[in-house]
Amino acid sequence: MKRIMLFLPVAALLPVGIGAQEDERERQAAPKRGMVLVAGEWQEPTPDAALRALMDIQVNSLSVRVGPTTAVLRQVYDSYSPGELRSLEDRLVDLIINGDEAQQRAARLALVVAAGDSGYVDPGVPYAGSRTAFIRVFETLRTHDYERARTYLLNIARLGGHEYIGDLFAASEQPPPCFQPHDARPGEPLPPASEWCPPVRKVLWCDAGGHLVGREGGPDRMLHLRLCTRMRV
Repeated sequence: MKRIMLFLPVAALLPVGIGAQEDERERQAAPKRGMVLVAGEWQEPTPDAALRALMDIQVNSLSVRVGPTTAVLRQVYDSYSPGELRSLEDRLVDLIINGDEAQQRAARLALVVAAGDSGYVDPGVPYAGSRTAFIRVFETLRTHDYERARTYLLNIARLGGHEYIGDLFAASEQPPPCFQPHDARPGEPLPPASEWCPPVRKVLWCDAGGHLVGREGGPDRMLHLRLCTRMRV
């Protein structure tokens, strides 16, 4: 009895769903970075279309979601008036302040990449408004959510906003001394926990000063360490 062997294409051996998923991934691969898919066709992004793509949580890749917005801000495919760019910036600032966590993260990344602070060489012209946008975010959040506001000082500093941070530092109040573990003396009782230095002192003098250590007008390095962190023994 002869044995008949059939050799089928690999695709025929895969479940139909897998093949369909591969086709869908190929269909969804943008021909150029930052383009948007509209009615099955890839198009250059407009500000409105870019913002819709940024908020599309069905797309898992954060870089894909923010790509159209950064392309608009960096004017990769078209030129926009300062007013049009500021309008898009306003929407991103609003998402950072009032949006959910996913929207905050996407809007923040869009401004970082648009400014050219992503660590990669991106096409187009760096968007000069990102630093101002982060300052606006900080100024708004500091009045009611300083815990979140303080994280944006890093973005401001990375985009060259040290003069602004210097003004914040100069107007802030130096915190009082706190107890450091290495200050303990043998045989002497330790002070109450309320007098110990916290691991990180989250006050403006410390947060702004941390970006100014070693710069003119900034705090002394050791003083900043003693007042703003719990130093290791």
